[in-house]
Amino acid sequence: MAHANGQQAVRVGIVGCGGIGRTHLRAYRNNRIAPVALVDAVPASAEAAAQEYGGQPYGDYREMFAQANLDAISVCTPPNVHREISVAALEAGIAVLCEKPMTTTLEDAEAIEQAAESTGRLFMPGHCHRFQPHVERVRQLIDAGELGLPRMFRFRIGFSFPKAQNSWFSDPDIAGGGILIDTHVHTVDVFRYLIGEVEQVTALTSTVDTPLGPALRVEDSAIMTVRSTEGALGVMEASWRTQPPEVQLTVYGTAARATVDYRSMQLRVQGAEDSEPRVVEVEEGNRFDREVAHFLACVRGEQSPRLTARDGVTAIRILMEAYRSQGVAVGG
Repeated sequence: MAHANGQQAVRVGIVGCGGIGRTHLRAYRNNRIAPVALVDAVPASAEAAAQEYGGQPYGDYREMFAQANLDAISVCTPPNVHREISVAALEAGIAVLCEKPMTTTLEDAEAIEQAAESTGRLFMPGHCHRFQPHVERVRQLIDAGELGLPRMFRFRIGFSFPKAQNSWFSDPDIAGGGILIDTHVHTVDVFRYLIGEVEQVTALTSTVDTPLGPALRVEDSAIMTVRSTEGALGVMEASWRTQPPEVQLTVYGTAARATVDYRSMQLRVQGAEDSEPRVVEVEEGNRFDREVAHFLACVRGEQSPRLTARDGVTAIRILMEAYRSQGVAVGG
């Protein structure tokens, strides 16, 4: 079966119909794909999503895999069950787009990679910032030599997350940690995409009572520093307890500086001779829509994946090293 535009129809299922599951559902809809099946640990959530987006709701993902004849799924559950769901899907011949973080331990991440290799099925970790048009444009500027030699990198993601204390995000058994594993998974992947491989990592984490919320069982704020194999340095900051919200990426080169401000959705570049930064034109696009479009193209065999299980494993390994660098016991 094919769509009117000639593209092969992909039978997609959604595992987890909460907030990020709804984000994936919107992205599929924006790519002209309606799910054929949905499942959630809370049956009412799957039923509500099915009413809005279509598809058959299921009470168990194993039943869905056995009956729905799926080509692909999005795994949008808490990370502690990513391994079991992803491996089961791969072994059933189903391609997987798995939300970040890939897993809560290195052992689980490597198990998924092994399943992808042994089955020959596609597994793509949900590192969506690689698909942010502004980040892609920075990569183009670097490749064109317009920034000179990249020497330093900074990415800050700070905001108030009042629901943290009452959700699985602050349960270490489910989340694997706090904001370091939840959010720095993005900054680590963007560093690798723009700058190169990481050879050294250190971290500092903290949680305290604040006017924005109580101390948590996991870190609510974290700083990581990394060094690439080519000697570039990176500083990565993230917090659930700071205001006003700030999401900003800067790459500092020997010839120019490039800054992506996610609040204004602008990319600004300033060279050594420029008195003021200039705004660089960037094509419009939603990173989740673009991520899903690429995933679907890979499922159809039209493109090669820009991200594989190896990228997910590498990110988890770096995050585990970050936790260990400050004496925090972590899995894997």
